[in-house]
Amino acid sequence: MTEPGTRVSINLSNLDADLDAVLYAPPAGTIVPTSDRAIVPTEDEGDNGLPAAGQVGTQEVQPTQGDDIAAPPDLNALATVQASFNRGKANEQIDTGQLTRLGTYYLAVTGYDDAALDSWAKQAQDWAKGDRDVFLFFIAGAKVRNPAAAQALIAKLG
Repeated sequence: MTEPGTRVSINLSNLDADLDAVLYAPPAGTIVPTSDRAIVPTEDEGDNGLPAAGQVGTQEVQPTQGDDIAAPPDLNALATVQASFNRGKANEQIDTGQLTRLGTYYLAVTGYDDAALDSWAKQAQDWAKGDRDVFLFFIAGAKVRNPAAAQALIAKLG
């Protein structure tokens, strides 16, 4: 994106698999203002409620909010702008507000299609020959899709 304030609309339709879409932003440090208004910092005079050098008390760092959307390793942990996680083969849609970071945005599409699940089902059946127990785990970057993929594989295995 070369112009601050741009809006993006992405629609994945006619899907043949249960896919998800995640839009990633460029690295931090490239945020630009979208208006001519300025924010002027002010001194807080030390009355912010946190213990200062002469105050008694403790300061605890609060845990950060969990991010259930894992960035693909090749995207170097870029910030997630927006994501779409519809179930089944429903359309996936992302409509952003005004984007403020200049640079390249990345769209990651993840999920398991029928061909991939067929391949895993065949592999599991081959492993089970000879009366062996087989345990399969879906561990992927799109964690929220793993249960649906597991249920689809169970259905294929009957």
